[in-house]
Amino acid sequence: MGQLSFEGQLSAGPASQSAGVFPASSVNCPVSLKTNPTSFGACTGVIERSLSSASSYTTLDGVGAGKTVTRGTFIYFKCDSKLSLRLTYGDEGDYTTTPIVPVVVVQGLFVMEFASGAELVLLEAEGSSKLEYWVSGPQ
Repeated sequence: MGQLSFEGQLSAGPASQSAGVFPASSVNCPVSLKTNPTSFGACTGVIERSLSSASSYTTLDGVGAGKTVTRGTFIYFKCDSKLSLRLTYGDEGDYTTTPIVPVVVVQGLFVMEFASGAELVLLEAEGSSKLEYWVSGPQ
């Protein structure tokens, strides 16, 4: 059993605090997991790879039936070029008859927590980019 902690701060505001900048205010929002820290039973470890699949989706290693993580509840994903990320999960654990398959266009950082009963069961990407990802879950 492992433990995952994710926390930080999102800061935004003007480029410089001077009398000529409007608005002169800034915002600081704490960032953390819903339950921080949280436990996991399996994780992919950090996977780094280059993807060159401009016209079809490629299944990414470590997530899915028979892989290291069969039900993911957290994903950290980072890429250096625009690509489409396809995330397959199910409604209340029904991954075969009612899969939910959103496509997210990513360029940079993508982090997501999945609801209990709707875990990630397949991770695919389309595009050309260097990527790094880490997925964890109960199994």
